[in-house]
Amino acid sequence: MGAASLSGCVADRSNEHATVEMFSWWVESSEAAALRAILDLYRDEYPGVEVINAAAREATTARQTLSTRFAQGNPPDTFQANGGYDLIRWVAEQGTTATQSKLEDLTWFFEEEGLFDVIPEPVLEAVSHEGAPYAVPLNIHRNNSLFFHRGILEAVELPPPTTFEELLATCETLRAGPGIPCLAAGAADSWALELLLWENVMVATAGAEYYEEFFTGRRNPREAQVEQTVDNLLALWEYAHPAALNTTWVDAVLQVGNGEAAFNVMGDWAKAALQQRGSVPDVDFGQIAFPGTAGTFVFVTDTFPLSRGGPARAATIDLLRVMASPEGQETFNLVKGSIPARLDVPTTRFDPLGQRTYAEFGSAQAWLLGNVAPTDFELGPHITMTLQTGKREILLNGISNFYDVVRKAHL
Repeated sequence: MGAASLSGCVADRSNEHATVEMFSWWVESSEAAALRAILDLYRDEYPGVEVINAAAREATTARQTLSTRFAQGNPPDTFQANGGYDLIRWVAEQGTTATQSKLEDLTWFFEEEGLFDVIPEPVLEAVSHEGAPYAVPLNIHRNNSLFFHRGILEAVELPPPTTFEELLATCETLRAGPGIPCLAAGAADSWALELLLWENVMVATAGAEYYEEFFTGRRNPREAQVEQTVDNLLALWEYAHPAALNTTWVDAVLQVGNGEAAFNVMGDWAKAALQQRGSVPDVDFGQIAFPGTAGTFVFVTDTFPLSRGGPARAATIDLLRVMASPEGQETFNLVKGSIPARLDVPTTRFDPLGQRTYAEFGSAQAWLLGNVAPTDFELGPHITMTLQTGKREILLNGISNFYDVVRKAHL
């Protein structure tokens, strides 16, 4: 498909000297490469437009900077936001009503591009408020993924574990036999610990329905399911790499790629990081649903909205059209490790793991949105201290003390 076929785009020559400022937290080399690929596609169509990626080192910093810029009346033209709370807070929380939103309603855009017919319902819900979409979903990442080094498992003649109990048993075999650390974990990044706890261990322990009820404020934070989730996290942490608390998420991924650990729990952006360093999907490493969560697809979608008051509105709309197009989605996701947000994008060029992820999204029994906690429900330090000391009450007390934040977000 040539660039001229991008969703029927027709270059608006009145915008050919515009400058579009976008804001993201894609700074890791594999992430930056994916963004560069789709921006190159955009520049091919609009060669006179300059795109500035005002990237922040990580998501928390990006969100804080965005809040300041909106408050100053100086928003970027578009910015990266995860579907769900992270996006919709700019519609319903930052503004008193949807009409006072910081973002433009994109219903007209979705109708023009035919997106209502090709984006799956769980993803549409993640980018919508009161039925209106406010951002273009660029991808679908699976957060409840377990990556493993194939050679390590083959050496002990064990298949990838399918239950949490099998995962612990495999870890024990590795410790008793070759002495290879079982779990590589990027605990230096708080968000990686929260992803491990909530979107993997909790779902495996308490189930998809419980996770959804917990993060809509409908559970008791001292219930047995929460306590068991914390206990299971501690049980798994017994097999963590000795340097885990000082390791970043990408270094933890590479420990698996280098054969320094057997497993890593991460969203499938980990696949791109491994591929970029030369590891071959389904040959050197594998990817499965986190043990105990098969049939449940915990996902995030990276989205880009249209800021109200952005100085390059027309050129930004053109960029969103490229992001929404089949070619744009294929180009980006082939590099990013994710799958397209559109159901009609061919997957023939995707690796076996990507094709499997695409199929498992379609056949899932439950779809759960990841990264749904309000920004004030930040428990990374509590998780870290619990893992350092082994004292479950530190984390349990933190969950209990801050759970009202979750309840109030859903009143």
